[in-house]
Amino acid sequence: MKKPLIAVTMGDPGGIGPEIVLKAVRALRGRARFLLIGKKKIFEKISGPAKLNGLTFLDVPHVSGKFHPRKISKQNGKLAYLSLRKGAELAQKGIVSALVTAPLSKAAVRLSHKKFEDQTEFLRSFTGTKRYAMSFIKGRSCVTLVTTHIPIKNIAARLKRKDIVEKALLTVEFLKKAQKIRRPRLAVLGLNPHAGEGGFLGREEEIIIKPAIRDLKKRGIRVVGPLPADSAFYLWKKGKFDAAIAMYHDQGLAPFKMLYFHDGVHITLGLPFIRTSPDHGTAFDLAYRGKANANAMREALLAAIRFASPR
Repeated sequence: MKKPLIAVTMGDPGGIGPEIVLKAVRALRGRARFLLIGKKKIFEKISGPAKLNGLTFLDVPHVSGKFHPRKISKQNGKLAYLSLRKGAELAQKGIVSALVTAPLSKAAVRLSHKKFEDQTEFLRSFTGTKRYAMSFIKGRSCVTLVTTHIPIKNIAARLKRKDIVEKALLTVEFLKKAQKIRRPRLAVLGLNPHAGEGGFLGREEEIIIKPAIRDLKKRGIRVVGPLPADSAFYLWKKGKFDAAIAMYHDQGLAPFKMLYFHDGVHITLGLPFIRTSPDHGTAFDLAYRGKANANAMREALLAAIRFASPR
């Protein structure tokens, strides 16, 4: 059987992206075919031309000016954006089996693409995807976010019953199809401390979250909640349920990253292709020092290989 072809973007060339891509790809050479998207000269700067033998590269179009190691710059942002766009094109056309994206700096990309939100939103828009979710996995367990990159002060107003249901259903589909869990167990978290204490600490649980849970139960989903977020992850870590549905970014990712900062994987649910990424940022302070930890990138590649169908 032909090994899957995995497209891997270099991320921001000023950060640790190129280094962790090289380290992870070298470690997994026998597991899949890899196409590294970015600038070959930048990869050469890290390891030297001789050590790139046997790897396949796809250079993005030329960007005027030099890239800047360990800094936010317009040139870095353009190279990261072009790499992401080319990877999305190849995945959308089915030329590659999956897309793995290295970390980029949103601030750097916005210097030339002002409306850029993040890689997930770009991929959603590029593919015209309506139903999608940001999920984070470790082994067979996952955390899915209902709201993502919005200010804390706006979360309550943006929280919608239909969104909770949609993200939960996408999570169930993923757990069944990709993780082979026949009847996934979900926990929906509350928004407020102690899940609102029956309305005393907030009404969102009563008017938004509980109705969403009832909708899910009517669809035959095994779900509990709303659970207080401060204790739910203890139960999640003990394997009491397969996925936690978090109401906002830090509610889900603070405990997840505490546990799995170096080997957690982000997967975007709902896209027409498989997309994974390491669950960390550009780490400019570590770039070009040879000290970057590539475990999360390796796990992102392994997840993409596992979920991809060979072409």
